Amino acid sequence: MVHVYKTTVQSTSEADSIIQLILNELPSCDISFDLEDCDNVLRIESNNGEFDEKIVKRIFEQNKHKLETLPV
Repeated sequence: MVHVYKTTVQSTSEADSIIQLILNELPSCDISFDLEDCDNVLRIESNNGEFDEKIVKRIFEQNKHKLETLPV
C-alpha cells in the first residue's frame, strides 16, 4: 500500500531527518520525498501492511511541519 502526502518540508536535510525518524518507527516501509514537486511530496510504501498514519502525523507535528493526504 502506498501513502502519498503534501508536506511543508523544503530541504534535503529536513527530508532526510524525517525519513530516519519514520524508519525508526516503521522500519519495513520504503520512504521518499519529491522536493522538486510543488507539493513537496512524501511517499510511504508499507511492504508488509504495517503502517500507522498517527506515527507519521506525530513526527511531522514534533518537527513543526504539516502534511496533507493526497489521493493515490
